[in-house]
Amino acid sequence: AFQDDQVPKAVRVRSSGLEGQSAKIVLKQGDEKVAEEPITFSGGEQLVSVNFTPKKAGDFKLSASIDPVTDEVVKDNNSQTQPIRVVDAKIKVLLIEQSPRWEFKYIQALLMRDRRIKLKCVLMEGDPSIANYKDSPYLARVPTDKKELYEFDLIILGDVDPRNLSAGQLEAMNEFVSKLGGGMLMIAGKSYSPGAYRGTALEKLLPVELASDDRAAREASSEKPIRVELTPAGQRSMMMRLADTEADSTAIWSKLPPIYWDANVARAKPAAEVLLVDADPTRGSRFGKRPVLAIQQYGAGQVCYAGTDNTWRWRRNVGDKFHAALWGQIVQRLSLPHLLGESKRIQLTADKRNYSLGEKVTIFARLFTEGYEPLAEANVRGFYAATTQPSATRQPVALKPLPDQPGMYRAEFTARDPGEYQFALERDEKITLPITIADAQLELGDTAMNEPQLRQIATVSGGQFFREEDLFKLPDVIRRKTETVKSTLDVEVWSSPLCFITLIVVVTSEWLLRKAMQLK
Repeated sequence: AFQDDQVPKAVRVRSSGLEGQSAKIVLKQGDEKVAEEPITFSGGEQLVSVNFTPKKAGDFKLSASIDPVTDEVVKDNNSQTQPIRVVDAKIKVLLIEQSPRWEFKYIQALLMRDRRIKLKCVLMEGDPSIANYKDSPYLARVPTDKKELYEFDLIILGDVDPRNLSAGQLEAMNEFVSKLGGGMLMIAGKSYSPGAYRGTALEKLLPVELASDDRAAREASSEKPIRVELTPAGQRSMMMRLADTEADSTAIWSKLPPIYWDANVARAKPAAEVLLVDADPTRGSRFGKRPVLAIQQYGAGQVCYAGTDNTWRWRRNVGDKFHAALWGQIVQRLSLPHLLGESKRIQLTADKRNYSLGEKVTIFARLFTEGYEPLAEANVRGFYAATTQPSATRQPVALKPLPDQPGMYRAEFTARDPGEYQFALERDEKITLPITIADAQLELGDTAMNEPQLRQIATVSGGQFFREEDLFKLPDVIRRKTETVKSTLDVEVWSSPLCFITLIVVVTSEWLLRKAMQLK
């Protein structure tokens, strides 16, 4: 979050038996209340947006809570906390374009509206005099002085003819990323990008390999709609998140309007992370589906490739809702490391921020060597420790490399004790990832009666389901019933008393008969 900039925070509330009652959601930054929002319970799950404006920069705990309402049975599940970082700076973006195509117009408009961003634009085919107007967002030319260029955090290069840029400017952009840790985004176009940059200093930093046929790379728009789909990496990437949860975000992506053009490239480079692809496998290559959005670490900085200039089509029927969210997150991902001066060789992420006791914690680490090549070690050691206990014992964790993803490692462990933790690597303990582990409290998390499941249990067992207010009907449905129980007793013949008696009778009869007949 940015200081003095309004931040919308989505709070998910689940309630039962409180329909029609009202309460207030209170938002606190640390111990200071920063916002509150009324809520009227409707039963089930509700998503409430609470807006607040952070006034202080730094790392804080942001908590949302609701005071217990009248007759509430469980009062221990009315709050949730997560970490937040507030910065006091603006992201400086340089947007370079050949001519004002649709993609440029919409991206320029949303970046100019964003209070977190200080935007400067260069139109190669525009009138240089527009830069002379007061508060003009335009520059007359692309900076030729490295110092001037390096003041930016992010360079967005559109469908620009590379002949309009000198070899020195192209090399300066390369160094801006590789040595200074700046961000770069190339947005493909039908005239020049990315194919025309073959053999230039920018070809090296792109996360994709250029197609051998430049004509095919700049093929005309298709009349057939093109669907895009998230890769597994894209599904878990916060940069691509269009909703609060991964599942909801993936569902939104699957329903976005189609595009009608994407650039043909050979494949993604080995160190690149492909986030979005053309869903049609026939438009890909022998290496897989065609990359539409890919990102990679290049030296000290990050480079993103957008293989379509049709993202403005995703505004249909919803306006800026998803289009602005996506581009805002891309800009933040590429520029914030340079703005905040974070480490470029170690990037730690978790599959989510908060975990329940006993839940599996998954940590991803993207690691590079001192030369900014993907790390290729078989094992990497890490650990996590409680932040509230300075003398807490470190819990060692092993990270294993992910197949077919150079430099990418994963660690998994079970959250055994509640508290605030930090995860770090033994190779550099200064780079940490905060983790929160809380009691699962499954009974307190959802206290509503699961009526469908209870009815199913009653049906399967041959019984009936009654709510408390219907118990008076119970005597009428109970019927006395006598049942005959059949049982079988198996007895061995030779152990039967009847058999013994019969034997005695036979023997005795024989003896008496012999005596009577005077037989021996």
